[in-house]
Amino acid sequence: MREECDHAHHMVAAINDKADGFLDDLLPYAHILLNETGAGCNDVMRTRNGLNALRSWDSQLVAAVGPQCSGDLAEVASAEVRAELAHDTVFISSSSTADVLSNATAYPHVVRLSSPETMVMAALAAFVERNGWQRVALLHDDSLWGIDSAAAFSAEFVDGRQGRELLTMWNH
Repeated sequence: MREECDHAHHMVAAINDKADGFLDDLLPYAHILLNETGAGCNDVMRTRNGLNALRSWDSQLVAAVGPQCSGDLAEVASAEVRAELAHDTVFISSSSTADVLSNATAYPHVVRLSSPETMVMAALAAFVERNGWQRVALLHDDSLWGIDSAAAFSAEFVDGRQGRELLTMWNH
């Protein structure tokens, strides 16, 4: 995740520099302040503690880059959690792909920079089909992302096609 943070620092510096000719028209009246808080992945308490740390740094927190993992994003961005914690932060996630996060009512103010898992797994299934593979093993974890991606790939891979075999294993 260090590299993702470095990219964020670079882009914020570019956005904040209103005189270099690069991204000068993007958020022309805003100055972005950065504060990094590590949240881990698939650790609900660590993710919520990270959000609380950011909110204590700036009680009027408008936006946060992350969390990167789908389960963590779901834990801080759902409408229920927003009501419980009394926040309306915009979350910008570069890699949260679980399809459930596409529901703007259940997960308001979420910006994802990656395609949803149904699109990613459709591409993977097309790759498998192009190579003529009939037997595929799928290993995934029991996180929100793992379950979602496995279901999306399974649906695309099998999809009424005879003779295909999918072995699914999950790691708890």
